[in-house]
Amino acid sequence: MLWAGAYGECVLELNFFDLHTDTLSVAYEKGISLFGELDGSFAVPFKKNARLLAVFTDESMVGKGMARFEKCVMHLQKHSDIGLCVTYADAEKAYDEGKSAAFVAVEGGAVLDERVENIEKLYKYGVRVMSFIWNEDNCFGCGAMTKNDTGLTAKGKDVLMLASQLGMVLDVSHMSRKSFFDAIDIFDGAVIATHSNCDGVCSHPRNLTDGQISALLKRGGVIGINLHAPFVSAAGAFLTKRFSQGMGALLRHYEHICALGGSENVCIGTDFDGTKNTICGVKDISDMDKLYSYFRSRGLSEKEADGLFFGNADRFFKRNLIK
Repeated sequence: MLWAGAYGECVLELNFFDLHTDTLSVAYEKGISLFGELDGSFAVPFKKNARLLAVFTDESMVGKGMARFEKCVMHLQKHSDIGLCVTYADAEKAYDEGKSAAFVAVEGGAVLDERVENIEKLYKYGVRVMSFIWNEDNCFGCGAMTKNDTGLTAKGKDVLMLASQLGMVLDVSHMSRKSFFDAIDIFDGAVIATHSNCDGVCSHPRNLTDGQISALLKRGGVIGINLHAPFVSAAGAFLTKRFSQGMGALLRHYEHICALGGSENVCIGTDFDGTKNTICGVKDISDMDKLYSYFRSRGLSEKEADGLFFGNADRFFKRNLIK
């Protein structure tokens, strides 16, 4: 099925793997269906549709973070048309059954309620991708917006050791620079940046330096480029109003990662429902066809575009989520 888009006929039935949305958290908070009026709604038909659904907690939620996580998972379980996945094999089963594949991830350390051993509880719930630091500092380490970057604490290092033993995947997207490199040195498992862009294209504490990107690539990690306009360009507000400028700026992040050797490591982490300030022309999940068509129009081969939108993430999870 084809859809007439801004750059000619656009493929509607894409394979799409989104490395980061806050859709589950928002759906739970609003008490609505994941197929409802959400930026990351599951209502749009993709041929294969996989998502990392982040359960978000910030430091105001310490003491009730695990309870919030459990309620979000219960909300997801109400959706029989979404396959709740722990392993890559679960995702393949969901595709075969005509369902979307959903992996539950955690974003922010408050979910642990400051208890290292709660990592094991998350693992038993099926969480395989986790971050334990958000923008602000916590008992585990420093976040991306820290004012005094001292890196990981002893408790944060204990979290990493336990997560590594369990075989979890570490998401570094919100870590400070020093926390990032502390984690890379300590953690010997698979590493991912679910929704981060390039500091070399747009200088921002939430974006990754070339050194960070290179360290991720050396470890076989993948990076989901983020649609949040201030992470795409310093002219973020402008990008929300001009279609081609927003798309073009996002393309530069893709090209930058490829230039560093990451053509098979770059993916998409939309941050839908975590931001309303996306680049112009990509306001919700139904616009993925336009983004795909734009990237193809700017010289990406079908193989490269398919890798960006699905294949690179799919290969990472096939390699790392085997138990």
